[in-house]
Amino acid sequence: MSGLSNAWARRVRARAGYPANRRPLPTALFLVLAQRMATCRLNVSVYIGCARVNSASAECVALGGSIVSGPREAGGGMFCVIRDPAGAVCALFAPPA
Repeated sequence: MSGLSNAWARRVRARAGYPANRRPLPTALFLVLAQRMATCRLNVSVYIGCARVNSASAECVALGGSIVSGPREAGGGMFCVIRDPAGAVCALFAPPA
């Protein structure tokens, strides 16, 4: 197993542009970082611009979605976080007029 992890660490160092003549970081450190990265939840926020947040959020609910937060005023405009029937979350934003 150590041969596999060493090969993996060499590939990671090579892809990161780590100099070959410099002493590499211990393989255990790379494995710990990989484990931590695997348990992190990634978060991508999608914002959809619209003219009227209130009517767009009402349409979302009518089509089977739900409102997570809002509608409320934010940054001078209106803002609302919605969830579609499949569970995907996005935000609606109407800029200030």
